[in-house]
Amino acid sequence: MADQNSTSHPDTSSAASESAERFKESTSQAAGHTREATDRMTSRVEHGMHRGADKLAGTAEYAAERSREALHKAREHAGNWKDKACDHIRDKPTQSLAMAVAAGWLLGWVLHRRH
Repeated sequence: MADQNSTSHPDTSSAASESAERFKESTSQAAGHTREATDRMTSRVEHGMHRGADKLAGTAEYAAERSREALHKAREHAGNWKDKACDHIRDKPTQSLAMAVAAGWLLGWVLHRRH
């Protein structure tokens, strides 16, 4: 009987070693697949973040350009109004002075009534 145990013992040991090797190989493969999946996901997230940042930068650049255009137009309109006011004052100085006095009186009256 002792001979049977010693004969079956090497087979059991060999089977356990083979099982351990298969388990080790399976876990290594699983770890490799997990690592690959994580790398793919990280790459996708990074790509998405870059696209989002590019889109945001493009939107900010567009908004800045629109703001510059609006500022340019506002300055242009203000310049036109100033030129028209100067022309009116030159052409009709008495009327312009009367309008300025009336506007000053009205503004003073409104501000005085608020207090």
